[in-house]
Amino acid sequence: MPPPGWGPLQEDRRGLPVYVAALILFAVVFAVFFLLAWNMVPVHAFLCSKIRN
Repeated sequence: MPPPGWGPLQEDRRGLPVYVAALILFAVVFAVFFLLAWNMVPVHAFLCSKIRN
């Protein structure tokens, strides 16, 4: 039997369920990665054009 205060639905000190906090964290990390990748597309094309010419 798990100790009291442990469980996937247990709330942390901020009052948010742990899975909600993990989901928000994952969404933030994914958004940052997506923005970085989206901003690197023109840079990559610019570098490739410079290398070809």
